[in-house]
Amino acid sequence: MFAWLLEEPETKQLEEHYELRGIIGRGGYADIWVAKDLESKRTVAVKSLHEDKIADMPARNAFVQEARIMMYLQHPGIVPVYDFFQDRRGCLHIVMKLVLGRTLNELLDQIHEEYKGLSEKQLEAMETKQLHDRLEIFLKVCDMVAYAHEKRILHRDLKPSNIMLGKQDDVYVMDWGIAEPHASEEPLQAPEETSGTVCYLAPEIMRRKKYDERSDVYSLGLVLFDLVYLHTAFTELKTDKEVCFYAIRGKTSHRRHDYGYRVPDWLRRTIDYAIYPDPDRRTPSVAIMMEQIRRGMAKDASLLGRLKRFIGL
Repeated sequence: MFAWLLEEPETKQLEEHYELRGIIGRGGYADIWVAKDLESKRTVAVKSLHEDKIADMPARNAFVQEARIMMYLQHPGIVPVYDFFQDRRGCLHIVMKLVLGRTLNELLDQIHEEYKGLSEKQLEAMETKQLHDRLEIFLKVCDMVAYAHEKRILHRDLKPSNIMLGKQDDVYVMDWGIAEPHASEEPLQAPEETSGTVCYLAPEIMRRKKYDERSDVYSLGLVLFDLVYLHTAFTELKTDKEVCFYAIRGKTSHRRHDYGYRVPDWLRRTIDYAIYPDPDRRTPSVAIMMEQIRRGMAKDASLLGRLKRFIGL
């Protein structure tokens, strides 16, 4: 069986078409299985609503909405859905492409392992390249989210653990379970019960205020914070209440690279504007944030080229 399975039960049949091989992910209302499609003979992922949620209408409606959104969005970085059905017991299942790889969190863990014991000179050289590569990954994530926004869909749960890096340098934005259509020009009203991960949640949602695409910009800004400084924006805080207190006031943990690398000023500014607590003063769109990053990377590459020519490299 697969070494990365969370659980290896005996093979079980799902209707006539699918053979479940083991659980590869668990969530609050659904599990994800690796399975064999007995008709196409391909290996797939099957996201299945928990049996105890069959009669839970809010959970069912959320699951149906997730399936519809994933089928509606057609982008290389959004996992394709092959099938969506209800079985004889009334349980719902989404059948999709099986993505093998690692999350952004796992990539960051690997970087910390690689940097242990490096000299300052070695780290400087390695991080210059690694940071560039991470920004390229981030731009792919932004492209997917910008596409979803064009289609009037908010993701609402953007964080490193929901970003998957595939085997062929492909990048996927995962888990559209609390994504929401936003067809109107008017902002949405945050519900009394908030969903999502608090340490990546926009302040306006924490405060039960109105929100829109700029709330996804904020979450992406915190993902960029992780990728640039190599620690989370609220790494020193222990409770959700502390995170809310800091985020609403525009405060974070220290904005310094974990290994002393000098982060370019343009990149610091990009992060600062993306995570501004007031959405009216925040970077207004994902597309604008992408343009800021591309422009900054191009400027850095130009400066590096001139420096190399000056010293004769």
